[in-house]
Amino acid sequence: MFVRRDKRVSASRFPYSARQGKEQFVTSAPKASDERFDYTRVIKCANRVEERVLRKQRTNRVIGILDKSAAVINAELAREAAEDERLSRNFWRNFKRQVKPDELQTLQKRKPQIEEDEPPIWFRKLPSYDHDIVDSMGLTGVFAEFKYLSAPRTTYGVAKRLVYYITKPESIEYLHDGSPAVLSNVGVDRDENATFMSLLEDVHRGSRANAKIVVSAILQLPYEVTTETRLDIMREWCDKNLGVHDLPFVAGLHPPSREGDQRNYHAHVIFSYRPMRRHGRYDWDLNRFC
Repeated sequence: MFVRRDKRVSASRFPYSARQGKEQFVTSAPKASDERFDYTRVIKCANRVEERVLRKQRTNRVIGILDKSAAVINAELAREAAEDERLSRNFWRNFKRQVKPDELQTLQKRKPQIEEDEPPIWFRKLPSYDHDIVDSMGLTGVFAEFKYLSAPRTTYGVAKRLVYYITKPESIEYLHDGSPAVLSNVGVDRDENATFMSLLEDVHRGSRANAKIVVSAILQLPYEVTTETRLDIMREWCDKNLGVHDLPFVAGLHPPSREGDQRNYHAHVIFSYRPMRRHGRYDWDLNRFC
């Protein structure tokens, strides 16, 4: 059963009629002077005041946290600065200590801690072994000697002379194809290698008076293998320890001398701690720091 509604009831429930258009609004809508609007304004004003109070409390809380954090950070920085100052004073105190007169007599009477029947350590003979030394990982230990040549104790041109020495044709090994067993990442022949080492020496001597010109190393190599295998071993060592860090090196394999031990196959390596990059023939970039 359908009941037809009165037009006034329909007009009071809907703000406008679809047939008459949106411009015809309901005449019975509440006015702005109604009590319901006053109650709504009071609620909104109370909410805004409470929101302002909460916002101010949050701001004050954040400012307090920041101030506390800044105080903690400043205290920690001051503590670290005091510790650095203390360590600095102790460091220089060790070097500026003066010897008292009573201690001077004691130092003058002190004798070296070396027994009369025992030679100094630099005169002692190195131990020798009848078999290879193998560690827990199965790696065989080899003899290696490293020494650096400094500017005050060497004459000019020492790096160039070393290159010509370790790549001397009558002193190096040769592969089956007749090529010399020489490795380098600074040049392709003796002259280019020597030119680079001479340039490197100029840079080192110009940077500081007590500069390290080059480092000279002697590495023992197995005698049971072929020259190609020894060259591969030397290439792997140079690439792993020097080439990966862009450090310049020149290496040459030497066979044992006729009058020496015929197992004395070794390699001479000259390198530097100043990084280098080669762009072409007689074209290099040297790092400013080393």
